[in-house]
Amino acid sequence: MKVVSYLSGIPVKNNKYEKRALLELFIEGVNKKGDIGIINNSNSLIHCDVAVLQGYVHAQSKNLPHLQLRKNVINMQSLNNKKTLIADSNLFLYLNKENTPHHYLRYSFNGVFRSSGFYFDKDIDYNRFDKIKSDLNINVKDY
Repeated sequence: MKVVSYLSGIPVKNNKYEKRALLELFIEGVNKKGDIGIINNSNSLIHCDVAVLQGYVHAQSKNLPHLQLRKNVINMQSLNNKKTLIADSNLFLYLNKENTPHHYLRYSFNGVFRSSGFYFDKDIDYNRFDKIKSDLNINVKDY
């Protein structure tokens, strides 16, 4: 299997270590498992089985270079019947007021919306949300 992460999908002015590290460490894991992992730091497209992006692009997004690259990657993968793995923002980030090191991200194939993305939710760990609630001090009222 060939997996490519696209570092140029991160905005040029964004210097958050975690975004770049996510893509680099993902590829490191791919290579350790014996598959082909490539870190692409250009805007060129590379044919692969799985493309990895940090962040998504919406139809109404601005025409910025990093967003255009994301769009091109997603389109190419779709046209070739291949997957795009998207790591997107933590839905509970607004609750992380203490900046604790719990970096929960959403991972999905081919889209970030429930109607378009696959969220690996066939085998659900029903205790997972209890851990997230504990980590982020979330209080949910009874229905």
